[in-house]
Amino acid sequence: MKKILSLTLGIGLLLANRTMAQSGQDTITVNSAVNSAIQEGRKASTGASQDVLSNYLQVVAKNLKSDNSSFQLKLNWFALNPMDSASKYKNENFLKTAWQRNGEFTFSGGLDKSNKLNSFTAGLTYNFLNRRDVSMHRYTAAYYSYFTEEGLILPDAVAHLQPVVTEFIEHKVDSLIYTMFSAGQKVSELKKAINNRLPDVLRGLSSDDAQVKRLQDQLNADIADKTLSRSSLSASLTTKIHEFSVSEAQEAIDEPLNAYVGSLGKTALNFPKFITPKQTADIVKYIDDRVRNSSILHGGLGANTLIEVNTKVRDKYEQLIKYVSRQPLLTFGYLYTYGTGTALSSHVGGFTYLQGIGSVDATKTGQFKASLTDTLSGDDLTGKTRNFGRNIVAFQAGYNQVLALQKKVSVMEINVALEEDWATNGYVAKTDKTKFYFNAYFRARLPATPWIKLDLKWAPGGNVLGLLDFTYNLDK
Repeated sequence: MKKILSLTLGIGLLLANRTMAQSGQDTITVNSAVNSAIQEGRKASTGASQDVLSNYLQVVAKNLKSDNSSFQLKLNWFALNPMDSASKYKNENFLKTAWQRNGEFTFSGGLDKSNKLNSFTAGLTYNFLNRRDVSMHRYTAAYYSYFTEEGLILPDAVAHLQPVVTEFIEHKVDSLIYTMFSAGQKVSELKKAINNRLPDVLRGLSSDDAQVKRLQDQLNADIADKTLSRSSLSASLTTKIHEFSVSEAQEAIDEPLNAYVGSLGKTALNFPKFITPKQTADIVKYIDDRVRNSSILHGGLGANTLIEVNTKVRDKYEQLIKYVSRQPLLTFGYLYTYGTGTALSSHVGGFTYLQGIGSVDATKTGQFKASLTDTLSGDDLTGKTRNFGRNIVAFQAGYNQVLALQKKVSVMEINVALEEDWATNGYVAKTDKTKFYFNAYFRARLPATPWIKLDLKWAPGGNVLGLLDFTYNLDK
């Protein structure tokens, strides 16, 4: 039996869990929407977010205007997954590997003012907040029920129109078959005859050929049976005509309705010509009446038509993408640096917290960021004293604001932060044990191009230090 309805929204994997009556019983799960939202949300992450935890791969040229520049590679653990790209982004595989996307490795090499390698750094970072579970819960609570309710209405709508269309096709085909049966001549061109009598009924599908063949075989069998009266059709042939008519009626309704709903109303509901404008208006009214009488779709969502249902849920999906991109990060990272000359060998461990601020409806994201790091240095600043044992604890808190978006992606950001450093060990004479800094940076880019970042650092009574970075993020 051909499918009654297979709804395709054209907005990716947005559909919730619903099973439509068709051969094979297709099920589109909630995991599809969560998978899609996570991937889109990650692409919408700010530059500040990807500084804390990369989506896939990040390459950074740091401190290009200083005597100690470096080149850094951050590799998300998901990028190391051995599956091919098509497989690892499939729903089940993607959602099972959430733990991989929460971790990354960092490698970097430092250069002195003569552009000679003077340090090597390696480390890892892990995010302790699982973004996927929150997304799953929010998706289900927000609008899973709307698509479930819609999934009950649409097959009913098809069933509402189908009897009228079936009756029309059956009447025309019955008349054609009776004429051929009465003539008593073997039929070899039934498909052509049907196309002449009922243009647009056969839609060029392989299933059409199978239906026509069954009907033609039964017709020729009855013509060959000399015991049958020529005044009426046999029960077997009448049954075949009915089965053919039901099948073709379903197809005639299914394809145009898919295009209409799938385009959110941008594609006209263009049924074959044998379905009248009145019948078209009737099916639209039937669906919209069901929506208006639904406590879930009208009462909960505020929709009055099927198109409004899908438009409103698409808006909620866009909100979910923003929500995913703004979920908090809480990471712990460790870096070891081996330095030579004036480059410090060090162990650095620390926590970083990043939290989106403001309504999900806000177009441009604001984020609060706080970090606490502990740096144990093995050498002094001149490189002459080894095992220096200097320990510095640093706390930084700041705010990052997206200034401009292009194609829903951040392309301009500004960040301001305050930092306090404490020397807890390896105190150097005639220096302050604590230092206060004001940090600010501005970054900009075009979509899919590297960030250009100007970083300014100022301490009271000191000079402003300006650093220039280039950052390239690869999302997948």
